[in-house]
Amino acid sequence: MERLCSLFSSIFYGKVGRRFYRVNRREIDAVNYRMLQFTAPAVLGLSALCVFLSCRLELLHPMQRLYLWLSVFSLVLIVLTRTLLRRRQNLCTPAYYAFAVIINCSAVCLDTFESPQTPAAIFFTTLIVTPVLILDMPVRPMLLSASCALFFCVSSACSKRDLPIVMETDFTNLALVFCMGLLFTYFIQVTRLQSLQSMHALRVRAERDPLTGLTNKSTTEYLCRLYLRQVSGACAMLVIDVDNFKSINDRFGHQNGDAVLHEIGCALREVFRKTAVVGRIGGDEFLVMMWNVPSHDAAVEKAEELLRRAGGIQLRGVTQPLTCSIGLATAERGVPGYHQFFSEADGALYTAKRSGKGRCVAVRSHCASRPSK
Repeated sequence: MERLCSLFSSIFYGKVGRRFYRVNRREIDAVNYRMLQFTAPAVLGLSALCVFLSCRLELLHPMQRLYLWLSVFSLVLIVLTRTLLRRRQNLCTPAYYAFAVIINCSAVCLDTFESPQTPAAIFFTTLIVTPVLILDMPVRPMLLSASCALFFCVSSACSKRDLPIVMETDFTNLALVFCMGLLFTYFIQVTRLQSLQSMHALRVRAERDPLTGLTNKSTTEYLCRLYLRQVSGACAMLVIDVDNFKSINDRFGHQNGDAVLHEIGCALREVFRKTAVVGRIGGDEFLVMMWNVPSHDAAVEKAEELLRRAGGIQLRGVTQPLTCSIGLATAERGVPGYHQFFSEADGALYTAKRSGKGRCVAVRSHCASRPSK
């Protein structure tokens, strides 16, 4: 039973696990967006060429209409990729599936109702190509192939029932191409997903502090600069320092010191929402930046909540009470530059240290000018 569940999970999720799709949703959407940017113009060019050739060769008028319809739809999709889908890349995956269904259905119509005297050819190409262009759980593009293959069977049976030899040829070719397409789709999807998983692991290793799981100094500074260029509402920056951390290392050992830092990292993730930038910027120093803060007092309440949470941390063998000092700077009007904002929060931190530690000192930012990009 366990092996069967493992096999099902491998087929369904492609050997990367269910959580992978939730963690990497943005990266997957970005890949599908780039694929749409490439696919839509390619289909537009091919369908426009077919419209031109069908007019010059005086082919059947229904075929001209079909090519024209594909051209119009591709043009609409190109416009969407440059407007709506650029801002809402989470819609790229369903948009591509709709695009793939239309392409496959058009190919079925060309190979059956528009060419009832000859064996199919165009649909078999689209049946193999369209499922591998999307990046998704392998089972979904495989279901796309199965649905289109079923539609082809029904269309071929209806349009070629008077030519049983041609219909049998279509079914035989479909069985071969469909099986090859499923294997091809599965292995291509698994390879691309595992490659994306490896890239994600390398990126996390480069961006994260291995001890606390928070972002490291360079990544934290980069994210702060990025968000300060984008936000327009009130924001707050907290610089946190663990009090007497050197004595904890000296008296109780570096292993307990590491445990303290790990627990502080957990407390930061619990107190601040996921949209905040939370990072470790030094040995025992942490930074948090929040935006869309309701007020200065609300930011102070968050800092005091962190102080209470840190004061409740208890480690085996560590008898020294754990406290933190926090420097808080808030900007309620306008957005300061990163260095100015950090300098104000860091100055408030040293004021808290000189005032007896274990407390938060809050200041309001004096600079409200938006930095240049």
